[in-house]
Amino acid sequence: MTIKILEEALINKIAAGEVIERPASVIKELIENSIDAGADEIIIKILKSGKKQIIVKDNGSGMDPDDAQLSIVRHATSKLLSDEDLFNINTLGFRGEALASIAAVSNFILTSKTKEDLTGIKIEVEGGNIRNLSQVGISEGTTIEINDLFFNMPARKQFLKEDSTELNHIIDIINRYALINPQISFKLIHNDNELINAPKTNNWLDKIISIYGKEIVKDLIEISYEDSVKIKGFISKPILTKKDKDFQSIYVNGRYVKDKIISDAVHSAYHTLLNVHRFPVFIINLEINPKEIDVNVHPTKALIKIKAEDLIQDQVYSAIRDTLMNNNLIQNISEIRTSQLHSTQERKYEISSGTQTILEPIRLEEKKEEIKFSKLPKMKILGQIYKTYILAEGENGLLIIDQHAAQERVMYEKFMQQEYQIKSQNLITPNIIELPLIKYNLLKNNLDKLKDIGFELEEYGQNSFILRSIPIFFDLKLGKEILLELLDEISKYDEIKEEKIIRSSCRAAIKAGENLNIFQMQGVLKELELTEQPYNCPHGRPTIINISIQELEKKFKRILG
Repeated sequence: MTIKILEEALINKIAAGEVIERPASVIKELIENSIDAGADEIIIKILKSGKKQIIVKDNGSGMDPDDAQLSIVRHATSKLLSDEDLFNINTLGFRGEALASIAAVSNFILTSKTKEDLTGIKIEVEGGNIRNLSQVGISEGTTIEINDLFFNMPARKQFLKEDSTELNHIIDIINRYALINPQISFKLIHNDNELINAPKTNNWLDKIISIYGKEIVKDLIEISYEDSVKIKGFISKPILTKKDKDFQSIYVNGRYVKDKIISDAVHSAYHTLLNVHRFPVFIINLEINPKEIDVNVHPTKALIKIKAEDLIQDQVYSAIRDTLMNNNLIQNISEIRTSQLHSTQERKYEISSGTQTILEPIRLEEKKEEIKFSKLPKMKILGQIYKTYILAEGENGLLIIDQHAAQERVMYEKFMQQEYQIKSQNLITPNIIELPLIKYNLLKNNLDKLKDIGFELEEYGQNSFILRSIPIFFDLKLGKEILLELLDEISKYDEIKEEKIIRSSCRAAIKAGENLNIFQMQGVLKELELTEQPYNCPHGRPTIINISIQELEKKFKRILG
């Protein structure tokens, strides 16, 4: 086999395959160039979800004729002057690959003009080859027109998805950059239909409203944190969640990125505040010294490397957690959505007496002392309803406290702070477990962790253990099987232990259906006040709900609205 140097046209196609995956990739690269050029207006027009045509027009600084011609040459860029610049990048684009890659796989037209030039330049390119150069009369800025994307790469073209899927990818990337650039106007027009219109604004929330709508914005909390990293943006109250992570945007120095370390830190900060399989909404930008990150990890620039990963993770966690803890997260009854209810935990408040069903009366207390808190609002306890809820008069309405959820939070935090050890139950007949050498060593190295979560084991000859007891929550007949399953997930030790602690907290807490006197109700609330996060039980359900005076007056038709 003879080694040959590839032709430039083929090299360009290979590079295009790395940078340009689909129409949305083209639009991302062009938007980044427009932002770098100082544009405050970006208009995107597409036909057939970008497969037939993409036009991106901006009012940025534009390019003179020499720069315009160089811009479609691979590795020609104004953003890197030396190798040191590669590790101190302050722009979104920097490689000088995007325009050359796009031009290599499409019929491409670039028109551009600077403020100083009297006329602009128009460059027509077909499959990477310049076909025509001309002068044109245009306003300042740059317009890129791409026709028949991948016309000369049929293998890549056939991997494009159906139009609706490609369009969703385009909408998503435009929204991501619109959200982080409130000072820039973004428009998307598809087949002559305007799909996005996000005007420029000095108010970040107004830009978010133009993308997500008012319903989401009312449940967002602003975040502003500064240490070795600056973190700004908005995060959702626990009441606002989504079924997936589509409403989560992470930016580093204004660049939209996908970073698991940052994402995990945010989700850890919401720990025990959300219902199972629900995700918060957030838009956060981290300002990090460019020398501390490497954005040259992947051709698409969507992945980055951070030098001080642990430090950044800790600061993101602290920023989110502190913001949540410093805000009143009590839910108003009008804000609670059906999707937050637990159908599997529905409570029946009726009790049977013979063949009749009797509703439990409300127990009102005569002694109504006002209790002052620092985290919880001031309140006067009124009584108990259905042996399940504590009623209290707050400063702005009626507070309803779920006695079980409240004490479940109390017990959970106590158990977590006390390094709570889960109780075990002895097996009727100890199990002898023989293991392959790898599993044997894994179990031997984790005996203390397994003991912490309720397993009692002893070594028994070569590659064997005797299992004598298991956690009280498990079926005695399945002890061996459960141990082997957990052994495969021993890396998730902390999650496993916490899950058991949550179960113990649930069992130890006051139940729905228990009568409480005034002193017991006060005790529940005073203990809840001492918790780190008093507004949700460890399953994410609310502990307190408020029915505001305004809401009551609406219901009684005292006010309109």
